Amino acid sequence: MGAPAFVSFPHFLHADPSLLDAFEGVSPPDPDKHSFVLDMIPEVGIPIKVMARMQINMLVRPYEKIKILKNVKEAYLPLLWFEEEAVIPDYMARQLQVLLVIMNTPTVYIVLGVILVLGVIGATLVTTRHYKKAKRDRERASKS
Repeated sequence: MGAPAFVSFPHFLHADPSLLDAFEGVSPPDPDKHSFVLDMIPEVGIPIKVMARMQINMLVRPYEKIKILKNVKEAYLPLLWFEEEAVIPDYMARQLQVLLVIMNTPTVYIVLGVILVLGVIGATLVTTRHYKKAKRDRERASKS
């Protein structure tokens, strides 16, 4: 829209040092405090933590028609910087842990696990049926 507003990382992190040198009293950028952080699970592409840190700057230039701006040096004047943080809720993190375990478990182990569980269920059913049949046969034999 033509406004002289520009966005950067706070304290001109990763920018040309001349942008910071134009001002006195501004501390140098600290990557731990001024970086954009995006923590993702690469297997599924889901962000689990985002810390967006941005700075709004205004381009100031000499301007003859305004007395206080006649002798000003051209510079990007930091107006404000802000930080927004978003973290995945605990219940979603637990669900993602289960998904990652399943995704990282070799398919053979999953198939063998399913076969083992089905085998145990089948053996239990066969044993129960055999036991009940044997019990009925004994009861019939004792009545005769």
